[in-house]
Amino acid sequence: MALITHRLGKFSMDDFQKVETQQLAPSVVRLSSFMAFSIAMIIAVFPPMLHYHYGAHSEEGHIELEAKLHARLLTKLIGRNPAMWQFEILRMNEMIVSNHPHHQIRVRNADAETVARSGPTDVPRPRVSYEHPLYDAGREVGSIVVSQSLMGLAQFCAVLFVITSIVAFGANFFLR
Repeated sequence: MALITHRLGKFSMDDFQKVETQQLAPSVVRLSSFMAFSIAMIIAVFPPMLHYHYGAHSEEGHIELEAKLHARLLTKLIGRNPAMWQFEILRMNEMIVSNHPHHQIRVRNADAETVARSGPTDVPRPRVSYEHPLYDAGREVGSIVVSQSLMGLAQFCAVLFVITSIVAFGANFFLR
């Protein structure tokens, strides 16, 4: 029988085997399993959720700025010809051109009828939209609506969820 000398005394290999084979209480096993599962869920869920949250807020700020810039240009056009601005479709389309497949800009008159549009007829969901009024001498005569799809962000977050789930599974296995 081999003896191991430690600063606390001499131990035999049989003593170590007794410690290893000792059973833990079921409540301790349940608690450690629950804690490992909780940590794994935090690892799996929070990074994609936070990325989507901040990405959506970033897109909202981007389209709000874009709507305000286009509204400023269109307000100048309306000021030059207040009675007939709704019929200057070619000029409005040149101002609001959008080449992105999931980005739509619409100009509406005071009756909420679409006067000019750039981009696809329907933006896929999930999406964010922002509407900004158009003025003529302080009187609201229409609005501009900018819509952007968040489909790309949602797809990226789904891939991120798969990756973090794999990491979470490994963390759960390691922590149990």
